[in-house]
Amino acid sequence: MSGLDIAFRETKCINIRIDLTRDIPITLLNKYHNLNKKDRRMNLREVIYADDFPALADAFSEIVSGRQKTLNAHCRVRVEEDYRWVSLDCSVKKDTFNRSEYLTGTMIDVSEYLEVSENEFEIEGAVKKKKEIISDADVDIQDASLDEILGEDYLLRIQQALTVTDGVHSAIYDSGGELMLSPADEKGNVVSLKKFKNKITEEIRCSHHLMATWSVACDNMEQLEKIQPIHKVLAETVSQIANAILVLYAEMENSKTANQQLGSNIEQQILLNNIYTIILENKSADEALTSVIQLVGEYLKLDRVSLYHYDSETGYTAINKEWSAKGINVDFLFKVDENPLLMEELNYCDTFFSNSSFSETQKVGIKSFVVSQLAENGKFVGLIFYETIKNERIWSNADKKLLRNISQIISTMLIRCNMDIALKEQNSRLKKMAYTDPVLEIPNRTALDNDLQQRLGGGRTCAVISLKVTNISTVNEAFGHIHSDNLLKKISSYLNGLDFKGKTVYRFSGSVLMIVLAGGGTAQAREFLKTVSDRFSDPWKIGEEEHFLGMSAGVALYPGDASTCEGLYRCSTLAMYRAAEGEMNFYAFYSKELEERTGAIFNAEQRLRRAVLNDMEGFSVSYIPLIDANGNINALEAVVSWVDRENGKMPAGRVIRLAEGIGIDELIDSWVINNACAFLHEIIEATGSDNLVMNLNLTYHELRRSSVQDTIKSAIEAFGLKKRNIAVEIPEKAQIKIEGHFSNALREFKALGISVVIDDFGREYMSLAALKSGMADVIKIRGEQFCSGDEFDREALKSVIMLAHKKGISVCVKHTDNKEQFETAKAFSVDQLQGSYIFPCSDEESIKKIFSEYNTSVSVP
Repeated sequence: MSGLDIAFRETKCINIRIDLTRDIPITLLNKYHNLNKKDRRMNLREVIYADDFPALADAFSEIVSGRQKTLNAHCRVRVEEDYRWVSLDCSVKKDTFNRSEYLTGTMIDVSEYLEVSENEFEIEGAVKKKKEIISDADVDIQDASLDEILGEDYLLRIQQALTVTDGVHSAIYDSGGELMLSPADEKGNVVSLKKFKNKITEEIRCSHHLMATWSVACDNMEQLEKIQPIHKVLAETVSQIANAILVLYAEMENSKTANQQLGSNIEQQILLNNIYTIILENKSADEALTSVIQLVGEYLKLDRVSLYHYDSETGYTAINKEWSAKGINVDFLFKVDENPLLMEELNYCDTFFSNSSFSETQKVGIKSFVVSQLAENGKFVGLIFYETIKNERIWSNADKKLLRNISQIISTMLIRCNMDIALKEQNSRLKKMAYTDPVLEIPNRTALDNDLQQRLGGGRTCAVISLKVTNISTVNEAFGHIHSDNLLKKISSYLNGLDFKGKTVYRFSGSVLMIVLAGGGTAQAREFLKTVSDRFSDPWKIGEEEHFLGMSAGVALYPGDASTCEGLYRCSTLAMYRAAEGEMNFYAFYSKELEERTGAIFNAEQRLRRAVLNDMEGFSVSYIPLIDANGNINALEAVVSWVDRENGKMPAGRVIRLAEGIGIDELIDSWVINNACAFLHEIIEATGSDNLVMNLNLTYHELRRSSVQDTIKSAIEAFGLKKRNIAVEIPEKAQIKIEGHFSNALREFKALGISVVIDDFGREYMSLAALKSGMADVIKIRGEQFCSGDEFDREALKSVIMLAHKKGISVCVKHTDNKEQFETAKAFSVDQLQGSYIFPCSDEESIKKIFSEYNTSVSVP
């Protein structure tokens, strides 16, 4: 039994929280449901009726973008193996950055209060039933009351939905305050609400006019507050139903009035009865209007009937509603604005009938005509022309009476047409928004699911590509959401512009795009990704800013790799993550070996978790000495490693990636920092070198976590070190954060007096902003860069070193692994050197021996 099953057994109104994250998790907030924390939380996708999700997804997009602050919607959710209609009434809550974070409000079960058939909601059902009985109704539309429109049974029954609660009484009053209907209590008595102190009231309005008020009273104010949301929803529903039925009443009433005014003319009565039947039987207002115009034209033996729409800015334009008799070819339209005599006549009457003295229209081939003004809710909206082209017609009094009444009916039908058009346009917009990513303006995950499912059913081959922009998050944090969104939009636009047959680009999630190549195979996918990979080697420009972005992509083929949508997503994503482990802008194809490798990674993660929790079993810290220009050891770089029982020693980079994936990297960080600081203290005590520095490697992920500063600060104090004894090394990809915005983390380190080292400087980003900002104390450059045969590269290195020294920044050469690199780097006047040619990465005992033998001074061969 689910949480919703239990909750709705106890109450009809549940307090909820909706988080605006993937799968849209819902949390039931009512504590009295006796539900544990797990049962109170569920994903909206899992419980909502599938057809209702796109409209809600669109509403959530509006809320996330900030264009909408509330959610008011009906949808169906699964409760006890069935679907129930619920009303969602929620408001948005913002985070500290004024971004929409989650919604809070109520979910109200309204199923038993509404008439619902298998696929039919209350308003549709009510109108349908009224169509069945409306021809027998004897109601004056001008004086109709709420009970006459909806029926006493319905109004009593909908009130009883609230009075089933003990002590709650309900009544509906007319617009003058007189009692209309109130359910009787158990004794059959109608209780007056005047004796109750606590009362809530909702208005019921039709066509913007107050038609009735609905009051609910109770001695218990707490009980009344619990009922209030349901009461509001039901009152709004009653108003909507009454409004829908009034439009239908107006059409029928016009037909009846016309029928009565025409007296005993049997043929004309048959005509109006036929119009009446068309209105009742046609579901589409547009189809009904087309049929009525044709019927009138044929009955009156006209040559053409045409409608003109009036717009205050553009004047009269012919709308797409015209009928002409068989054999009549009309290639002109009557220009109403260019006929001042007709305009003057229409200022004095609703309907104008042409006569022999009115010859203006005969100049364009119209022998005789009738023109009537059309109005919508009292507002002039256009004209209807009844025309004869072959022969002139003298309009009889019976014709005039008939056409006036028909024009009145058509005016009412136009209201329904306009309502239908507006609804179709709204539905079209909603559908587009439900299947389109609002930021990138490309098809979204829902569209991908639908499109791919149709392609798979057709039996054709296709390639599904998962493409991730790997470092867009750094741009996001440095320049903001809008800037990074514009970058993704530019990338998706580029992908859409590539000339590959059967290609469609979708936004899957975050910075992951999904590309489907219909009919494509290995060759086409490889050609596509080679083109994209080459493009990513160049910068992407937004405004004046240039960004070097990376990508990794994975390919799954149908039907070879998987036969379902989810299977293809999974296979292409596995391949994408495999590509991410290789070089930047790399791509990979799915293979069965990937499944085995994924399983191996999972097993390694579990062994790593057990090792960390088992007092860091198998972990050790090694150190790489750094020497200055005089050959003195002035720093050590701490490097963590782990010996896996199955695979042996695992390097630091792989350990950290696995740890970050399962959320235990912070435990490893703390252990390494404390061990490194303890060892540094031991070396300083033994050698007296109190200026010795320990370099601590921090990943980009660690920099985003504020606790790392506290851990380092505590270790400094615990082992009696000075702040100048510690330096933090940040990875190259974090340099982009320095461009334009100082990292809060680096700012805090600088404030503490801790040195900042930028690792792998210039390997992929030659970020001069990192030098200009003054945030770096040391930059590290790889040794192989100094041995490049390219003259430009050598001159660029000289310039970087010169600029760094001018800013007071030291330059260290890492990975000096042979004599050539060592000698070349020294010739560039660098400040520090490290690498296997000087000292290899060594354990604590080996480092102690080095300090003992060389007494911190090194003679390098």
